[in-house]
This record gives sequence, structure tokens and C-alpha cells, in this order.
Amino acid sequence: MSPCERTLLDRVYEIASDFSNLKKLTDELGRDGGVYRISVAEQVHNCLAPYKKQIIKLESSPPSLSNLYSELYPYSEIINGLTGLVKEISITQSRGTDLLDVIGKQINRPRTLQLAVRM
Repeated sequence: MSPCERTLLDRVYEIASDFSNLKKLTDELGRDGGVYRISVAEQVHNCLAPYKKQIIKLESSPPSLSNLYSELYPYSEIINGLTGLVKEISITQSRGTDLLDVIGKQINRPRTLQLAVRM
């Protein structure tokens, strides 16, 4: 494997690992209970639906490593932004209106949740 291929493989792995971590955090958030927490977990899962569809499509006809990376890279920013949101909710144990405040702060951060809306 060339150094370029190794770098691409590492980046693809990082995106997949970030997705896996976000899914785990979101599942935990949904199990914690509370209407808002469950709703946030459901909406994060909805935001990730295009990524999941893309993975299924890529599995059906595996592309080259560079094409795989270029297909997955657009999702990396939204995955990272949503991970930050879910982590902040979990760490602060936000519920109810406090949880809405956390979401409001995230919306005001550049390109975090705005990306989710576009996807």
C-alpha cells in the first residue's frame, strides 16, 4: 500500500469510526429518557440517514479508495458537529429547556446544525 493510499484509508476509517461513536452516543441519549432527549436522538438518526444510504450504495459496487473517500468526506463535518452536540447534552446532563439552550448555542455556531438541515 502506498503512503497516499494509507492516508486515504486512515481518513475513511476516521469517518467510519466517528459515525460509529456518534451512533453509540445517540443511542445512549435516547435510552436516558425524557421527551426532548429522545427527540434529539431520533433527529440525529434522521440526519444520518443519507450517510447510511450512501454506505449501502457503496457496498453494492465498491469504488476505488479515493472515490470512497470523496463520497464519504462530505458527511464528516456533519458527523463531527452532531457528535459535539450530543456530547455536550450528555456531559451537561441537559434536559428540558436546558437541552433547548444547548441546541440554540450549537445552531449559532458556524456550520454545525445548518449542515444537518441541508443533508
